[in-house]
Amino acid sequence: MSDKKIDKFVIPKGNKGLRKLNTLYLMNVSINDGSSLLQSLGSFPSLKTLYLASNNFIEPTTSGGYLHNYTNLEELSLDGSSLHISLLHSIAAFTSLQTLSMESCQVNGTLSFQDLPNFKNLTILYMDGTDLSITFPQMIGLMTSLEQLSLSSCGLQKTLSHQG
Repeated sequence: MSDKKIDKFVIPKGNKGLRKLNTLYLMNVSINDGSSLLQSLGSFPSLKTLYLASNNFIEPTTSGGYLHNYTNLEELSLDGSSLHISLLHSIAAFTSLQTLSMESCQVNGTLSFQDLPNFKNLTILYMDGTDLSITFPQMIGLMTSLEQLSLSSCGLQKTLSHQG
């Protein structure tokens, strides 16, 4: 369904279709309300891999809002997307999430250490080209399962230093 214009993407409540869907590609989808898209995708309980690159998610999410049904999601790609800072908090609730790719994202709002959730189960994090104005070493210290990290061209404004 990539590279399409979608006016509205809504899964009716109680829908039993696509219950076994485990991978979905929705890259570069022209949709007016990315938040309704995220809410609807929560209706797929078997979803493990979700590619949402080059989309618009600039509307704020609320805690317990759109993204609470992604209990099996292991891989999420938001590369090249515009997103609101509150989306990061919602993503942190995905306890099965192991891979997060946010390369070249435009984040609406200022990223600070307090804004970033504790992604303690992530093993892979790609944030190349995403502007990070945060105290990054503190955030990385909370990611106890991290095995791969890519931060090239992130414009880190703080000096990465060793604190004893």
